[in-house]
Amino acid sequence: MEARRRQNVYWTLSQDYGYHYQKEASFFKLAEEGWIHRRFGRSELETYLDRYYGQYSNFEDIHTLAYLLAGLVVREDLLAHRPGLKSYEEAHYKALERALDRKGPKNIREELLFAQSRDYLGKPLISGQQISSLLKDLKSGKDLESKEAYYAYLEELIETYFHVNPSLKKEATEKEAQEEKKEKDKNQEKKDPISPKKKDQVLKLMDLGEAQSAEFTSIKLDELDPDSMVDPGLGLANPLQAEKLRQVTRRCGKNILKPLEKAWIEKDISKGIHQGMEIHLSRGDYEEDLDSRYFQDMEKDQRRKTEAAFEKNRHIYRRMIFELREIVRKGLMEDQREASYQSHSGEIDPSRAWRYDLLGDENIFKRAYLDEEASFTVDILLDMSGSQIDRQEEVAIQGYIITEALQSLHIPTRVMGYQNLFHLQVIRLFRDYKDRASRNKDIFSYRAGGSNRDGYALRYVFKTMEKDPETNILIILSDGRPNDKLYSFLAGGDSQAQDYTGEEAVYDTAAEILQGKLNNIAILGIFTGEEKDIDKERLIYGSDFVWTRDVSRFSSLVGKYLKSLISQLG
Repeated sequence: MEARRRQNVYWTLSQDYGYHYQKEASFFKLAEEGWIHRRFGRSELETYLDRYYGQYSNFEDIHTLAYLLAGLVVREDLLAHRPGLKSYEEAHYKALERALDRKGPKNIREELLFAQSRDYLGKPLISGQQISSLLKDLKSGKDLESKEAYYAYLEELIETYFHVNPSLKKEATEKEAQEEKKEKDKNQEKKDPISPKKKDQVLKLMDLGEAQSAEFTSIKLDELDPDSMVDPGLGLANPLQAEKLRQVTRRCGKNILKPLEKAWIEKDISKGIHQGMEIHLSRGDYEEDLDSRYFQDMEKDQRRKTEAAFEKNRHIYRRMIFELREIVRKGLMEDQREASYQSHSGEIDPSRAWRYDLLGDENIFKRAYLDEEASFTVDILLDMSGSQIDRQEEVAIQGYIITEALQSLHIPTRVMGYQNLFHLQVIRLFRDYKDRASRNKDIFSYRAGGSNRDGYALRYVFKTMEKDPETNILIILSDGRPNDKLYSFLAGGDSQAQDYTGEEAVYDTAAEILQGKLNNIAILGIFTGEEKDIDKERLIYGSDFVWTRDVSRFSSLVGKYLKSLISQLG
């Protein structure tokens, strides 16, 4: 709907011709907000929310709750005056439910909207008990008759369900603000892993990387002090709230980490900016309850789509597997420097020719062979955040192509995806180093959603890498935009975890990549994001990244990198 028509509809329903409506809402939501404006006075409602809750960290969630309650209060009156809106109402909730179902709710606001949409459409609720309870109480307020009753009931809902954590009050004096800032800076020095020294080292990495002319380089940074990259703080992970654990388990499958193993890993990596973060490692094994089966069916549906896309161009993808395998195989053969064994055929060995006449020994020839026990391992880490939703099938297929090629050469290969849901780091293990080849197709279960906390995922990968091989190789496909915005609500309101956004997130990811390189891990970043973010990617990876908008080039880029790396190792 064009802006002029939208404005006219809003004016007609709100009867306030001085207000300029600038949202791009659905037709029903436009009409509903106009009627809310008419009933409550938009400026009055907004002033109330801003005055009493504007300073709280979860203001967006409270704002959404206020308008959902107001919509329920005015609904009957609105449809009585505009009965034609009924069909638009149904279309609105169908579209909203479909959109949120596709990408997965990322925060409490979206969880609530998702639950309300499914409830309206008569679908079973798949939200947690607290969201379901909140929705039930929210619907109980539909018969409120006065504005006073509305505000009183809204306040009761907020006090019952929300843990509101006030930030600095607007009326605080300048002196109080300065004192609080000093205290915050003091505490941040203990928590923040991005020290000035570390930031300088990361910038130095970028400078060194740009000085290299090769497309793929192995950067030597022996002059840097590895100890300065380690956060000395001993942060212990915040215990999982039962609700958050249940939400993640039903969406991603059971956590296969044993409690002691999980605690051991988190004790080592949940520090600094990642204080309070926890690991949920899944292989896609779900619980048997109805809600879990719903999400399992979603994963199966996505896997069917990916398998269908693979079968459609099966001959092309099989050729890509063969070509990648040959690139790596030839590189490995060169690296073996023609190791040989004695044989009765092949190239004659002059030093043994005499043995044929005198001893009758026919093994006077030598043949080259390839030692199938590779001296390195490969880890493939796939970004599973919501930014990858539009290319899920291709990301999964390219991951499968690489894995098939490497596994056929007996190269230990581990494939994982990472995403952040409800402020838990979800690591999906598709294939482990020593898994059978049949596990390779588990990569087709790749399904995107949630946010991404790249630095923490990297800490987990480095912590759990195989320790025996001469070289560890890590290949990462991501959008180059680490981002995990925290929301304070319900069971998650007391989380110790910090926001992971902006420059701080970029520098943290860069610091982890640098730490990996200092530990002699070869790293390649495949960047699938926007051109405007290339500088961030360069800061994170130095020169060890390539940018492509075509995910189908993923496997060929990896082949080129591995060939270059193998020649350097040789």
